Amino acid sequence: MGGEVEATRLDSEEAVKKVRRLLGWQGEHFDDAVRCGGAPHNQLRKGEMILFTGHALAGLALPPSSFLLMLLEAFGLQLNHLTPNSIASAATFAHLCEMFVGVRPCVKLFRQFFVPRALGSIKGAAGAYYFQARVDPESPYIARAPAGKWDRWKEDWVIAKVESHDRLKFPRSLLPESERADWEAVPELEAEFQPLLRRIAFLAREGLTSLMVMHDFLRRHLAPLQERSRGAWLYTGVNDATRLERGADPDARMLSVMLRKLCGPSVVVGDIQIPHSCRPLCSDQAERRRIRSLMPTLDDVGLASVQAGDTDRRG
Repeated sequence: MGGEVEATRLDSEEAVKKVRRLLGWQGEHFDDAVRCGGAPHNQLRKGEMILFTGHALAGLALPPSSFLLMLLEAFGLQLNHLTPNSIASAATFAHLCEMFVGVRPCVKLFRQFFVPRALGSIKGAAGAYYFQARVDPESPYIARAPAGKWDRWKEDWVIAKVESHDRLKFPRSLLPESERADWEAVPELEAEFQPLLRRIAFLAREGLTSLMVMHDFLRRHLAPLQERSRGAWLYTGVNDATRLERGADPDARMLSVMLRKLCGPSVVVGDIQIPHSCRPLCSDQAERRRIRSLMPTLDDVGLASVQAGDTDRRG
């Protein structure tokens, strides 16, 4: 696989079971949906992809969301061009939009806050690019979470079944400079985005951080970059249909391990307490309706061509 993914630590059925659980693929009918990552990439069966477990840990589950696929399309990237930290950034952005702002995530808004960058000296194409936060005092974003160190993340991968898509093929090469020429461009947002930008600026001033948002989707067993039937603002609890695993929430120790993997060993409990003024929209129906009544209707790209009426399912 370009010389960089030739071996794997996930070479046992027990290890693969852990990945199935990360994806929410429980039960006998998922037994053949994930297999050990020992086969060369040119021997994949039809409808299979290379899935790095670091991506699954960071908020990606299958099938991938249409937002994620459109984001990759916008920059000409393959999924495995990205580092786990970049997947975490995109997942946190998606959950922020749904659970705290009340809109669907869209590429146009993402580009307001992030820009892809090349890592520079790297072996192969996997993990060659990452999302860097823009610094724009006119459009403030919530404080970023510290990034964990993923020195050997390319060694942990499996082969997973998924509907074929060009953006899920394993990248064989880096992108030419000509294909990266417009990455820096910041799209001009329509006036309808202003309430949304004000909401994000409010959340940032009140102290909501990316670490808090990440902890929120992890503890609810949600994968923000998975295709789901409805937005996180309609989350109903431990038996919600959009959860990866129904039932009790993960214990504090498990969450602590996951956060430290994603954000490094310096994470402490006090860093994940969400300010009351920023409480998740699923927890207060009246506040959810009020906030969402102010927001435009978005699709994966940007402003939807037809704006829906004031309903909990708009966005």
